[in-house]
Amino acid sequence: MFKRAKVLPYFDTVVTCIDRLIDEQLIKHDGEIRTDLVTQCQNLLLNIIAFIAFDYDLESSSQTDSYNLRNAFNDFVHYANQFVLLAGIPLWLGKIILTLNWKYQQALRIMKRYVMNIISEEKQRQQDEYFSSNRPKNLISSLVASVKDESSSTKAYLTHKEVFDEVSMSILAGFETTSTALYWFIFYMSKYPEVQQKIKNELKEHNLIHETQLTQDILDSLIYVECVTKEILRYAPIAGAIAREATRDDMIDDIPIKKGDTVIIATYNLHRDPRYWKIDPTKFIPERFLNEDKNPPQYVYLPFGGGHRACIGQDLAFFELKIAIVRLMQRVSFEDPGDAANNSGGYVQRITCFPKHLAVRVRIDADRNSH
Repeated sequence: MFKRAKVLPYFDTVVTCIDRLIDEQLIKHDGEIRTDLVTQCQNLLLNIIAFIAFDYDLESSSQTDSYNLRNAFNDFVHYANQFVLLAGIPLWLGKIILTLNWKYQQALRIMKRYVMNIISEEKQRQQDEYFSSNRPKNLISSLVASVKDESSSTKAYLTHKEVFDEVSMSILAGFETTSTALYWFIFYMSKYPEVQQKIKNELKEHNLIHETQLTQDILDSLIYVECVTKEILRYAPIAGAIAREATRDDMIDDIPIKKGDTVIIATYNLHRDPRYWKIDPTKFIPERFLNEDKNPPQYVYLPFGGGHRACIGQDLAFFELKIAIVRLMQRVSFEDPGDAANNSGGYVQRITCFPKHLAVRVRIDADRNSH
């Protein structure tokens, strides 16, 4: 569902959601120092994933419903992340911990209610359009088409619980990855104004002003933006480490690995290891992907993991992030307010790793309508 070809039809939807954020949360606060951009980015990406996966407009819900769902989802992610980070404890113990956590259980109930409503609405829609030749176009329609009828004894269908689990994982894959990378983009633009200016210069070279309708062809032609996107994912990897289970006995640097052992791959270390990167990997240099580090060795650059267990949302995440970078840079700039404490970055570790301290000044570009 989240492969590039599947998400391209939602290009304009993603642009619309990003423009809504810019118009409602950034343009109206020109010159102000914003400390709530993590929350705003989370809201943006939750809106996008709801559209793409479920054809569901969170903005059309009542303010209270939307607020409750966002809070429930954030609590769900927070406590689910804690469970994942406790990978060394037995599975049964982890389930007990989550069962006894009332905030997690409350979030789970709210999410289930919303998801089940979406499933019910989609089932009704498919029944009404039973003789239509239209094929399923999004995740929820595909999943609902596979839901087992109560009277069916075949095992070829999904249960409602399995659909909920698929939906939950899809939200995590499509939301958590991109929102995290977007936080870091905003932070690094405030710290590296020369990089921000190079992006804007590239947009000018392609005559991309505010009114320009962004298309996939234009997006693909923006080489420096591509480099910046890759460098953000290298310099601040979405996940600081990846866990894999050994499928056979092995030996790594004289350390015996037994079948079934959990092996931690430290992506943060890989992405900054001077043995594998020709240009100083401790520095934020997007140009590396134009030159010596254009093609790093296999399994050295792992922003979304690797192999058949790679993140299912990687194409969607890169797609969303690059669009967001272009639309933001068409209209606003991010400045470091000089507040060392509040815009110092730092790390908050969940499944993903995002800035602990993010406070930037947002400026409307004075020349955005003057080209």
